[in-house]
Amino acid sequence: MSYKTEFRGTIYIHSSGRYSITGMPDFRGLPVPVIHEFNEQMNKIEELARKAKYINIPEQGVRIVLKNEDRQDARVVREYDFLARVYAYYRRYPDEPFFLSNAIIGRVELDDITHHAHSPWAREDYFHWVLKNAKLFRHPIRSVRDPGRRGIWEYEIPDAGLG
Repeated sequence: MSYKTEFRGTIYIHSSGRYSITGMPDFRGLPVPVIHEFNEQMNKIEELARKAKYINIPEQGVRIVLKNEDRQDARVVREYDFLARVYAYYRRYPDEPFFLSNAIIGRVELDDITHHAHSPWAREDYFHWVLKNAKLFRHPIRSVRDPGRRGIWEYEIPDAGLG
């Protein structure tokens, strides 16, 4: 973040994008090698199924596993776990938007803000927000428009909306 705040506590995560995206998101621009390899393998399987004249490879029969998990870097294991959750969600709810717009999609605790985070995602000369206890809502609170400015803003959460 380019700014810091004195606020500490629960922050609700708002997705203010213009579009909802249904289906698997496009990760091509992100530095996530496990996901790139996964997409490459799935594309090969889809190509085989498309070319086949007599046989079919059902998607639910494809299982991607992390090789030598006990010897992988912790970042790779986290990325694989993320991919597994994304793909499981997509398979379970193929018609639901994967990325919602104008919705509160979860919450997280803002625990601290530092200027020296030890993370590959931390940019130099930026403030690094230390977050914990992230929770993705099973039922996002939809139709929540942002007030037109970036940063932290207040919104009254309906009691029934904390899925």
